[in-house]
Amino acid sequence: MLARSKSERLAAGAGRLGDRSRWLGLAAIILAVASVFGFHIAEPVAGLSRHGMDFIGIGLAAVILWIVNIMPDYIVALGMAMLWVLGGLVEPEVALSGFASPTWLYMIFIMAMSAVITKSGFLYRFSLHALKRFPANYRGQLWGIVAGGIMLNPMIPSSSAKVSLGVPIAQTLSESMGFGARSHGAAGLGLTAMLFYGFTAPFVLTGSYTNVLAFGLVTSASPVNWIQWFIYALPAFIIFSSVLLAIIFIMFRKTASAKPIAADVLDEQLRLLGPLTREERIAVVTVLSCIIMLVLQPLHGIDSAWIMLIGFAVLVISGVLDRKTISTGIDWTFLLFLGVAFSFSAAANELGLVEALSSFLGQHMGVFVTSPFFFLAAVIVLSFIVTLIVRDDPAVILLVTALLPLADQAGVHPWILVFVVLLSTDPFFFAYQSPTYLTAYYSSEGKAFSHRQGQKVAFAYGLAVLLLALLCVPYWKWLGLIH
Repeated sequence: MLARSKSERLAAGAGRLGDRSRWLGLAAIILAVASVFGFHIAEPVAGLSRHGMDFIGIGLAAVILWIVNIMPDYIVALGMAMLWVLGGLVEPEVALSGFASPTWLYMIFIMAMSAVITKSGFLYRFSLHALKRFPANYRGQLWGIVAGGIMLNPMIPSSSAKVSLGVPIAQTLSESMGFGARSHGAAGLGLTAMLFYGFTAPFVLTGSYTNVLAFGLVTSASPVNWIQWFIYALPAFIIFSSVLLAIIFIMFRKTASAKPIAADVLDEQLRLLGPLTREERIAVVTVLSCIIMLVLQPLHGIDSAWIMLIGFAVLVISGVLDRKTISTGIDWTFLLFLGVAFSFSAAANELGLVEALSSFLGQHMGVFVTSPFFFLAAVIVLSFIVTLIVRDDPAVILLVTALLPLADQAGVHPWILVFVVLLSTDPFFFAYQSPTYLTAYYSSEGKAFSHRQGQKVAFAYGLAVLLLALLCVPYWKWLGLIH
């Protein structure tokens, strides 16, 4: 836990676009204030109302503060909601409507379950058992890492938590085989762990909090359950995995372990963990039961939030989820940010911003809606560019909200837009772009791979995202997701 806390702190520091300074903060505040007042006095354009112009000015001010990162994201988001109400743009009920969303409650419950699973130590035990079932050489353990990442992906909705587990395990394996720091063997195992523990999150609904956040912006119009998400994304995952594993094997094709892993290396770790505890058994059974209920949702019709509520109640009543874990294991500041994010969509709709944006984009970006191939390629490239400046959840919110009207005109289902944006807003061409990459790098203290090795894989990642989006268009057309 201490090691993970340290790596997350280092990753947060390295993820800033620039060093914090008094002058940079002052400039950002001046620009934010100028944005609010500038749009307030400007003549309305593109059919917007005065309140619509104010909404854009406030939103742009929030983006400026998110870019510079001089204050926490959730404080900026709450300030944005406050200005909506004080400026008379929307009623308080609309400005805070996101906090009444079942999806917001769902996030509380899934975070609680994630905290319990992480605290129990089951993830580490599971990964060790997965590795024991593969050959004790380099290639065998690489496939073990792939299998472990795939199996754990739906159980923990946090990419950072998963890579904090997977990459250190890969580093331990590489040291046991006699690989030096940042050698081909260490990098092959470390980068594979990073990709399959951290970057496969968008392929299942419960793979990441951000998946729920992004689809929560559009879910009321086009609901998608767990099994539908899985089926829609399955061919894309096969393409993604094939491309990246091929690149990993080519980059490190001459790698051979100096010695196989001794059987007692993994056995000793399992011996130290001891037998399954009561807490582990209850946590695993509860989480797996909830996932099964989510998969069977088309049959029973119970909303995801209430399924997770039942699981949450079981964990609390059994004593596995205690008051301390609820207080410290749930990211309440992220939930504050999330509530305003969901409210953003409702406020934009009430102010007529969606219709105005749809009309404007239709007039000026018509070439991109003529073909789903053009549209999806443009979304990917735009997302890569945006993440050079705006990262994490703010980037996802901005891109989904802005591009949703254009997706509708292109005949592309909202799920496809959300899925492609999720994959495209975590690139790591430059280290600071991706919190997942930085967490992976620092969780091994920089010993697993170098930034140069990571950058080569980053370009492969970008290629894989572009290929899967374009190659899946016929499949999505067949499913009726593209018209």
